[in-house]
Amino acid sequence: MTIHSKLPPGTMGWLTTDTLSDLRIVKRPEAARMLGISVATLDRQSREGKLPPKVRISPRRVGWHEGDLRRHLMRAEGSRQTE
Repeated sequence: MTIHSKLPPGTMGWLTTDTLSDLRIVKRPEAARMLGISVATLDRQSREGKLPPKVRISPRRVGWHEGDLRRHLMRAEGSRQTE
């Protein structure tokens, strides 16, 4: 019996399928699509500090954790509803 057989389906201890998708790195074009903005606007908002922190993938590539972008969208939606 392995330790994983005692865990609920879809989990590996603290590592759930939701956690894995939260940690997935989304590159610039996909991040822009998720947020409904252009890549140029994504870059500008990132420079202005209006987006979650970037993750450096390589010397010339960056991305964002999918979960950070989803939480950013939920906060933005919440602030629009209170206006």
